[in-house]
Amino acid sequence: MTANIGTVVSGTGGFRVTGEAGGDYAGVAVSTADVNGDGFDDIIVGAYQNDAGGTAAGAGYVVFGGDFSQAVTQQGTAGNDTLTSSFGSDDIMIGGAGNDLFQGVGGDNDVVKGGAGDDTIEAIFGGSQRIDGGLGTDTLAFDFGGSGGINFSNTANVEVSGIEVLDITGNGNNSTTLSVNAVNAMSDTNTMTVIGDAGDSIATTDVWEFEGAVNVGGQTFHSYASQFGETTLLVDLDIDASGLQILNPLASDTVLNTQFDDAEDGFKILGVAADD
Repeated sequence: MTANIGTVVSGTGGFRVTGEAGGDYAGVAVSTADVNGDGFDDIIVGAYQNDAGGTAAGAGYVVFGGDFSQAVTQQGTAGNDTLTSSFGSDDIMIGGAGNDLFQGVGGDNDVVKGGAGDDTIEAIFGGSQRIDGGLGTDTLAFDFGGSGGINFSNTANVEVSGIEVLDITGNGNNSTTLSVNAVNAMSDTNTMTVIGDAGDSIATTDVWEFEGAVNVGGQTFHSYASQFGETTLLVDLDIDASGLQILNPLASDTVLNTQFDDAEDGFKILGVAADD
């Protein structure tokens, strides 16, 4: 793709950002982020020689983004919205600031941006999708109806980011495969929580270390840490985790002694055969 700078200057095909004063060096540093949480990327422009705060104290400018090209097919509000993908069309959906629910995402070539809030994105993987949960703790829920799963360590047509929770509960038995790189790419916190029910399963393509059980929001998960770095995988106890490559597999098979009045009082480790 090529752009004619002359048309951009005239307001066609883009816009020009002009420095506040000569010698400010506006644009020497430029970045993007969704600063106001509306789901649109904003442009951050640095001017390290700006004098507004003192001689050469420097300044930064945030240019809020928006649907300038009128490409967005569905846009949420500052409240909690439900946005449903249109079957047979390639949707671009922007959630906004609330705790939004996106439904039917991915049957076509959809793009989803959650914005601020704790969003839930219900996906049907079929086309090429870009899914960004945005700020907050965001959940990606998918359902293969017991007929398959998705390998997030090798997804050529699916780009996922800003997701901290994977929900594979759905109908029937669903599965997912993760890697350290996949978790780091998908989650803003380098931690992925996977929830599901009996019959669902998870696998990994690299080795993790079992760290024990943790309680999150009243629910117990098995916690796994990457061998290198600080990546964490929290797996619902109902999920079949036999597909995980574990550095210390015996630790994750510890059997709790049900004779304790309170599981927090301790546990008993049982031998696997008589006369052990």
